[in-house]
Amino acid sequence: MPMIGLGQNDCGTIPTQQQIDYLTQTRSARQSWNQPESTIGIPVQHHVVRESNGTGGLTLGDISFVMNALNTYYANSNLNFYECSSINYINNSTYYDFDANDESVLCGSNDIQDVINIYYFNSVTSSSGSSLCGYAYFPPGPDRVIMANSCAINGSTIVHELGHYLSLYHTHGTTNTGTTTELVNGSNCSTAGDDLCDTPADPNLSGLVTNSCQYTGTSFDANGQAYVPDPTNIMSYSQKVCRTFLSSDQYNRANYSALNDRSYLTCNSAGCTDPTAFNYSTIAITDDGSCCFVSGCTDPLAVNYDPLACFDNGLCTAPVLGCTNQTASNYDPNANTGIALGGALDNTFGTGSYFNGDQHLNFDASKECVIKSAIIYSEGINSISFELRDNNGIVIDDTTLTLVAGQQSITLNFNVPIANDLQLGVSAGALANIGLYRNDASASYPYNIASAINITSSSASVAGYYYFYYNLEVETPCLNTTQVTYDCDGQGNCTDPGNGNGMYTSLNACQTNCVIPVTYDCDGQGNCTDPGNGNGMYTSLNACQTNCVIPVTYDCDGQGNCTDPGNGNGMYTSLNACQTNCIIPVTYDCDGQGNCTDPGNGNGTYTSILACQAECGSTSIPESELSNISIFPNPSDGYFTIKFRSLIIQDLKVKITNAIGEIIFIDNSENYIGGYKKQINLKNYANGIYFLEVETHKGTANKKIVLY
Repeated sequence: MPMIGLGQNDCGTIPTQQQIDYLTQTRSARQSWNQPESTIGIPVQHHVVRESNGTGGLTLGDISFVMNALNTYYANSNLNFYECSSINYINNSTYYDFDANDESVLCGSNDIQDVINIYYFNSVTSSSGSSLCGYAYFPPGPDRVIMANSCAINGSTIVHELGHYLSLYHTHGTTNTGTTTELVNGSNCSTAGDDLCDTPADPNLSGLVTNSCQYTGTSFDANGQAYVPDPTNIMSYSQKVCRTFLSSDQYNRANYSALNDRSYLTCNSAGCTDPTAFNYSTIAITDDGSCCFVSGCTDPLAVNYDPLACFDNGLCTAPVLGCTNQTASNYDPNANTGIALGGALDNTFGTGSYFNGDQHLNFDASKECVIKSAIIYSEGINSISFELRDNNGIVIDDTTLTLVAGQQSITLNFNVPIANDLQLGVSAGALANIGLYRNDASASYPYNIASAINITSSSASVAGYYYFYYNLEVETPCLNTTQVTYDCDGQGNCTDPGNGNGMYTSLNACQTNCVIPVTYDCDGQGNCTDPGNGNGMYTSLNACQTNCVIPVTYDCDGQGNCTDPGNGNGMYTSLNACQTNCIIPVTYDCDGQGNCTDPGNGNGTYTSILACQAECGSTSIPESELSNISIFPNPSDGYFTIKFRSLIIQDLKVKITNAIGEIIFIDNSENYIGGYKKQINLKNYANGIYFLEVETHKGTANKKIVLY
């Protein structure tokens, strides 16, 4: 164990020989390290140990304070601590007060790899029995820090322990050189104090004044000069409130350790990576499909519970049971619901079994109400009398029901008076043969149901037991309410105004007379229709038709002409807009002599002059002697093929010239007949127009070649 106990006022961590050897190898680099400007992310996993029932331990606010302290003190080291995932709560009374002898049992099994695992306990005891604030491991020790709750939230101690994790020594005591000399860091800075030159070494701790930031004694440096050391360094053993800073060399050393000793720290956290989601995670690397885009109340017991919400907006309204009808004699102005659910909602919260004894729940009732129903779990088919009793066990209300095996809802309709220590159970001996399920651990009393019923305990002598009745439904019926009447809203809907003054005495009479008025809307194309909800723009068909006209619009026919299609769906809303954009496209025709011209009506064979010129050649050779002269691809990037057929035996001269008549390719063939095919490479010639000539004794055939 790389730590020593130094009392509850502080903690101590010293390196093992293995760690001393490791740190010694890089001693010079740690002393001279100049940190880069880039920020280093340090992932943290918090483990909060609580009592078995989930009580005790640090709060979310405490954890937030810890993270703020770490990032405040280590900012100058360019270190940024962030939470890798949500807090890991460990409910285990055995480890609520921690003994370091059991560290591997609890901590090792919960450690997450490649992050700093910080454990928070009610108290920490070293393996030798000393009381500690906490401890950490020097590199290359485990990624684990152990803290007592009270010390974790004082700020400086958690920063102090993380300093050890990042290879920072105490400003007094043994360094990796093995010296115990505690001289001021001057000429002997390489062998004294914390092995850094800009942190004053603390002298004999016996001179420290309790609850003070001063020493009573005077110390001397290596030259015999008196000095008063500054006790306020985070890594000193001064009072916690006095420790306020780290030095520049300590910042550099921590930065070195993060980049070299702990370079493997990373957090492949999964979560919601969509920044538009309510539960967007700034630390998530992979998306786990949990992104939520509906915010609302997610508490099923709240009066404004939203079953579609996947992210709680913090606005849940707790139910307050009572009559909400203002016309009733028992109207409750503070109530917001007439029916509420509560108690243990099901039997999955802890261990339990079917039970055959006579036990019950104890509760107080602050309002007159009715327990309408509940969920129970029966071991089998049975006839059972369920009872509501007063604090003396006298039955106030009961009902006998036939049960089937398993979970079921039972109707009770127990009228509950205002009283304390009421009992909710079963008749004596009712479960002798076939039991009802009850939990024998983890009940969390009190269970408050809408400020009307408060279940305080069970009749068992052992805490944590819960008997029989789950998910209780409680109601406060409204009494002596006003007669129900109805009004028509003019849109075909009938509602009760709640004061008995509605126009119609029955819903049927209202619905018979409450009709939706006929109105009309214009569809913008000259047509009028009734939307069927009474909300049309025009109150009569004539008024609609008078104003519902087809708008004048225009289409272009592609030849420069604009016309109104007559249905209001033309592309252009004005003639000017149409004429501005409606132009005759430029096209080209070949005159058969190698010339390309625009016919002026947009109907030319070729959509571009380049396409026309590529195909528009001339020939003077009879097709009976030379046929099917072709060039492909044309246009080309320099590689193309010439192909034709000589139908008689004749001499051929095939040549290619540029625009100024220079011959750049020539091929002579004597007494040639049959197919001619030649692949040509003009890749090294400039882009432009070239000319193919096929010459025979009868004349010359010409074709244009286009290089791009």
